[in-house]
Amino acid sequence: GVQVYHKKWATGRIHSIENGYVIVKFDSCEKQFQFPGAFNQFLKIVDEGTYKKLQNEYRNKEVIKKIEEREIERYVHFTNVENLDSILREGLLSIVQLRDKNIEYKNILTKENTIIEKRLKRNGYIF
Repeated sequence: GVQVYHKKWATGRIHSIENGYVIVKFDSCEKQFQFPGAFNQFLKIVDEGTYKKLQNEYRNKEVIKKIEEREIERYVHFTNVENLDSILREGLLSIVQLRDKNIEYKNILTKENTIIEKRLKRNGYIF
Protein backbone atom coordinates (compact mmCIF):
# COMPACT_ATOMS: atom_id res chain seq x y z
CA GLY A 1 0.00 0.00 0.00
CA VAL A 2 0.85 3.66 -0.21
CA GLN A 3 3.06 4.97 2.60
CA VAL A 4 1.62 7.70 4.82
CA TYR A 5 2.83 9.66 7.84
CA HIS A 6 0.93 10.41 11.06
CA LYS A 7 2.29 12.57 13.93
CA LYS A 8 1.50 10.02 16.65
CA TRP A 9 1.98 6.68 14.87
CA ALA A 10 4.76 7.72 12.43
CA THR A 11 4.76 5.87 9.10
CA GLY A 12 2.19 3.37 7.99
CA ARG A 13 0.73 1.91 4.83
CA ILE A 14 -2.77 2.27 3.41
CA HIS A 15 -4.48 -1.10 3.60
CA SER A 16 -7.80 -0.16 1.99
CA ILE A 17 -10.30 2.60 1.28
CA GLU A 18 -13.93 1.63 1.80
CA ASN A 19 -17.23 3.28 2.70
CA GLY A 20 -15.69 6.72 3.22
CA TYR A 21 -12.79 5.48 5.38
CA VAL A 22 -9.12 4.77 4.82
CA ILE A 23 -7.58 1.90 6.83
CA VAL A 24 -3.90 2.43 7.67
CA LYS A 25 -1.59 -0.22 9.14
CA PHE A 26 1.10 1.19 11.40
CA ASP A 27 3.82 -0.90 13.12
CA SER A 28 1.95 -0.96 16.43
CA CYS A 29 -1.69 -0.82 15.32
CA GLU A 30 -4.28 -0.44 12.57
CA LYS A 31 -6.32 2.77 12.43
CA GLN A 32 -9.36 3.98 10.50
CA PHE A 33 -9.68 7.58 9.29
CA GLN A 34 -12.31 9.43 7.28
CA PHE A 35 -11.45 9.67 3.61
CA PRO A 36 -10.50 12.06 2.14
CA GLY A 37 -10.73 14.43 5.15
CA ALA A 38 -7.94 12.74 7.13
CA PHE A 39 -5.40 13.86 4.54
CA ASN A 40 -6.13 17.47 5.36
CA GLN A 41 -5.67 16.97 9.12
CA PHE A 42 -3.90 13.78 10.22
CA LEU A 43 -2.26 11.90 7.37
CA LYS A 44 0.32 13.00 4.83
CA ILE A 45 1.36 11.35 1.57
CA VAL A 46 4.67 12.61 0.30
CA ASP A 47 3.83 12.01 -3.37
CA GLU A 48 0.91 14.31 -4.30
CA GLY A 49 0.32 12.37 -7.53
CA THR A 50 -0.33 9.23 -5.50
CA TYR A 51 -2.94 11.07 -3.43
CA LYS A 52 -4.76 12.21 -6.58
CA LYS A 53 -4.77 8.61 -7.85
CA LEU A 54 -6.27 7.46 -4.54
CA GLN A 55 -8.99 10.11 -4.78
CA ASN A 56 -9.83 9.05 -8.35
CA GLU A 57 -9.94 5.36 -7.45
CA TYR A 58 -12.25 6.09 -4.52
CA ARG A 59 -14.48 8.28 -6.67
CA ASN A 60 -14.67 5.54 -9.32
CA LYS A 61 -15.59 2.93 -6.69
CA GLU A 62 -18.36 5.19 -5.39
CA VAL A 63 -19.76 5.64 -8.91
CA ILE A 64 -19.69 1.88 -9.52
CA LYS A 65 -21.42 1.31 -6.17
CA LYS A 66 -24.23 3.74 -7.12
CA ILE A 67 -24.58 2.10 -10.54
CA GLU A 68 -24.93 -1.32 -8.93
CA GLU A 69 -27.36 -0.07 -6.24
CA ARG A 70 -29.60 1.50 -8.86
CA GLU A 71 -29.20 -1.45 -11.23
CA ILE A 72 -28.21 0.87 -14.06
CA GLU A 73 -27.77 -1.11 -17.27
CA ARG A 74 -26.82 1.70 -19.65
CA TYR A 75 -24.79 4.85 -19.32
CA VAL A 76 -24.87 7.71 -21.81
CA HIS A 77 -22.09 10.27 -22.00
CA PHE A 78 -22.55 13.48 -23.97
CA THR A 79 -19.46 15.22 -25.27
CA ASN A 80 -18.27 17.47 -28.03
CA VAL A 81 -17.09 15.53 -31.10
CA GLU A 82 -13.70 17.26 -30.77
CA ASN A 83 -13.12 15.31 -27.51
CA LEU A 84 -13.39 11.86 -29.12
CA ASP A 85 -9.68 11.47 -29.96
CA SER A 86 -8.61 11.98 -26.33
CA ILE A 87 -11.44 9.73 -25.05
CA LEU A 88 -10.34 6.93 -27.36
CA ARG A 89 -6.71 7.46 -26.38
CA GLU A 90 -7.07 8.05 -22.60
CA GLY A 91 -10.50 6.68 -21.73
CA LEU A 92 -13.38 8.60 -20.20
CA LEU A 93 -11.90 11.02 -17.63
CA SER A 94 -13.36 13.59 -15.28
CA ILE A 95 -12.61 17.28 -15.82
CA VAL A 96 -10.24 17.13 -12.82
CA GLN A 97 -8.36 14.22 -14.41
CA LEU A 98 -8.22 16.04 -17.76
CA ARG A 99 -6.72 19.09 -16.07
CA ASP A 100 -4.22 16.98 -14.08
CA LYS A 101 -3.03 15.37 -17.32
CA ASN A 102 -3.04 18.69 -19.22
CA ILE A 103 -5.47 17.30 -21.80
CA GLU A 104 -7.40 19.95 -23.68
CA TYR A 105 -11.14 19.42 -23.98
CA LYS A 106 -14.09 21.20 -25.48
CA ASN A 107 -16.76 21.87 -22.85
CA ILE A 108 -20.25 20.86 -23.89
CA LEU A 109 -21.99 23.03 -21.28
CA THR A 110 -24.31 25.51 -22.91
CA LYS A 111 -27.50 27.05 -21.62
CA GLU A 112 -29.54 24.51 -23.61
CA ASN A 113 -27.49 21.53 -22.38
CA THR A 114 -27.72 22.72 -18.76
CA ILE A 115 -31.52 22.71 -19.02
CA ILE A 116 -31.45 19.18 -20.47
CA GLU A 117 -29.09 18.02 -17.69
CA LYS A 118 -31.41 19.43 -15.00
CA ARG A 119 -34.32 17.51 -16.52
CA LEU A 120 -32.29 14.30 -16.64
CA LYS A 121 -31.23 14.72 -12.97
CA ARG A 122 -34.80 15.44 -11.91
CA ASN A 123 -35.93 12.21 -13.58
CA GLY A 124 -33.18 10.13 -11.98
CA TYR A 125 -30.96 9.64 -15.02
CA ILE A 126 -27.98 11.51 -13.59
CA PHE A 127 -26.72 11.19 -10.02
